[in-house]
Amino acid sequence: MSKKAMLVSEKIYYIQDISPKGILAREFPDLNSKIIQKQDGKKLGTKGQSNIYEASQKFELNIQKTEIEQFHQNKKIEIPFNEIQIVFYFINDIKGWIFDTHLSNFQKIVKEITEDQFLNQKNNVQNMEQKNKHQQKSVCKATTVSFYITNCPNCQTSIQIRQNQINCGIFRCGTYKSNNRQIPSHLPKSQCEILVTKKLIYGCGKPFKVQKNRDNGNIEAKKCDYI
Repeated sequence: MSKKAMLVSEKIYYIQDISPKGILAREFPDLNSKIIQKQDGKKLGTKGQSNIYEASQKFELNIQKTEIEQFHQNKKIEIPFNEIQIVFYFINDIKGWIFDTHLSNFQKIVKEITEDQFLNQKNNVQNMEQKNKHQQKSVCKATTVSFYITNCPNCQTSIQIRQNQINCGIFRCGTYKSNNRQIPSHLPKSQCEILVTKKLIYGCGKPFKVQKNRDNGNIEAKKCDYI
């Protein structure tokens, strides 16, 4: 049993409701919503304003063509996890992964699937994307950045990165990777800061600078705001 949650290019979405029009997926922690195609599921209860549904044995999420320009079936990747089929999708327009799991357990499940499996599948699609890059226009959907936020998982925080009033990405507490290597956490656990490992964060198609810490030379963004 699980609440259906999705990771889309470092953004987490969760299922808010299921109606005849489809599933209402809300970005965490924002209120931005996307309607996706209906998925049957047994309602288990509610938590806050969201409904919790049991995952089907084979969870397959099809994005409506009205929401996403085109959905490529050949970019669907199925990885068995326990007795539930975890289905990964690479959505061209979003340039990210979508999968079904419980919101609070998504990092654990990715780890149990094994990091190599996940990265290999992701790299395969990224290589495919590079070949088709000349055919696609750049779409501002997410920020490519390497960083970590300390004091997790207890620190329920998020960072919003903006450029010229454009929302480039919302990131939850967690460890993010740079060149497939784990970024070590050495900041005090009492802090909840986002530490950027590059001088430039690439967001919305253009690079922009973040403040440099004069004390230690690290490139940092503002502290997390508690939700």
